[in-house]
Amino acid sequence: MFRFFMVAVLISLTSWGISAQTTPAIEQAVPEEVAAAPAGTTAPETHKLNSPAKKVVLYMLDEFKKMSASRQRYLDGKQSHADYMKKDKSMAEEVSTTIDFYDVVEKSLKYDYDAKNKKFRKDHWAGKKPEDRKYFVSLFRQLIEEIVYPIANEFFGDLEMRHEVLEVKSDYVHVKTMVRNVKKKKKRNDEFIVDWYLHPKAEGGWIIYDIGVEGERWVPGFRSQFNDVITQKSYKELVNMMKKKLKETKEDRLDKDKKDRIKAKNKTTEKKEN
Repeated sequence: MFRFFMVAVLISLTSWGISAQTTPAIEQAVPEEVAAAPAGTTAPETHKLNSPAKKVVLYMLDEFKKMSASRQRYLDGKQSHADYMKKDKSMAEEVSTTIDFYDVVEKSLKYDYDAKNKKFRKDHWAGKKPEDRKYFVSLFRQLIEEIVYPIANEFFGDLEMRHEVLEVKSDYVHVKTMVRNVKKKKKRNDEFIVDWYLHPKAEGGWIIYDIGVEGERWVPGFRSQFNDVITQKSYKELVNMMKKKLKETKEDRLDKDKKDRIKAKNKTTEKKEN
């Protein structure tokens, strides 16, 4: 099963000292009726052949390609690291406008779904103050921007993609992307599928609330991992782990950028000498 991109998407808590439970993430998938649009939202008219929701996905992927091109300019010595990071931050913020982080977090902190009563037996989100919720969402978004986006912009850069809107309803749209690796020398599966699930925004337009790679969904994965930490430790400890992970990730990324720049420079020098 294809896991390269999913490893990036699902921030592994293994490195945080937490052992994931054996419950398969798929069992914790949120039913579509739970993943419906926010109350009071009216979905715009949508057509499968010219879907506004599909355009959101394409916009995200285009931004990833721009991020990849900007990084290459840095590696080629055509822009400073400071300029590269400034542009990368700006583009990452653009990508983040396509994802409903509040919705992802809220669903990820609810666990053990009761299908009969259509509600979760465990709700780690309930009772949290607005400022605490805002902080957690911001922290989660920064982790995604620092961990997932750098891998995604490199990952999607050399892949051939075909997009299809599979399902359109008043409260959500399902877009499927068939991806084919056009560079066979890279050790990746030749073909795989990415599913994008979007619901309408209150102010109009569409926004992504879940992502699946080869059948493995984003929200269920986070739900299982967050619940493991909170159950074995506490919600406060989860926040502390996320803060620590964010700090370490930023430091590791800076170190990797410098090493990759030196490696690219040495490679260029070798080519000139040969």
